[in-house]
Amino acid sequence: MRSIMHVRCSTIDDPFVISAMVPWSYFWTEHRHHGVRWALCAKEICYINQFLGQFFQSGKTLAIERGKGLNQPVMRVAAQRVAHGDWLHVFPEGRVGYAGTMGAFKWGIGKIVCDSIRSGQQLPLILPFYHSGLANILPKGSMAPRPGNEVTINVGSLIDISDLAPRCNCEGKELQQAWKEITSRIEDAMRHLESQSVPNKSQMPRVDKEGESAAEVAPKLPSKTE
Repeated sequence: MRSIMHVRCSTIDDPFVISAMVPWSYFWTEHRHHGVRWALCAKEICYINQFLGQFFQSGKTLAIERGKGLNQPVMRVAAQRVAHGDWLHVFPEGRVGYAGTMGAFKWGIGKIVCDSIRSGQQLPLILPFYHSGLANILPKGSMAPRPGNEVTINVGSLIDISDLAPRCNCEGKELQQAWKEITSRIEDAMRHLESQSVPNKSQMPRVDKEGESAAEVAPKLPSKTE
């Protein structure tokens, strides 16, 4: 039973990072072992038309709708895949982050873990990893990858949630608290991994002390005719 997660800083991370970490023979033999990862992808990105929808669906990608909350059906499907023993690749922030550092994690990851435990009565294996440098390959706003840049991947240790797992059988507010604490445990492990990794550069506009962007405060250079 597997669940692997990392933080997004570029839209090229999945499937390209996964493809670099796993032998190609593993993908070519998917029809035998059915072990290639499942992933969640925003519906407005991966399923904007029928062609893309078929493409991502054939790549074991589940469409999630941002803003629809924790109880949308795809969350239950993701938990069932984990309970079944499948590999689920998750982005705990629920978005692409361009600040160069991790943002707050969403409770959805805690809910998926708890729901998988309630369905399968087994602890999922949670393996975090952190990558650096993908923003140099596909920066924010870019459509074409830029080869020749280095990417580093730091794989952490399995995250132990055995002490929190029994609380997944609670109900109501106690269950929600279990989601929160599992998410916090995972976030703490990821932040520790981030501190040991090569920093990611910020892709956000530089802002001066008065809140104006660098482009707004830059002086206008005289033209040759002035």
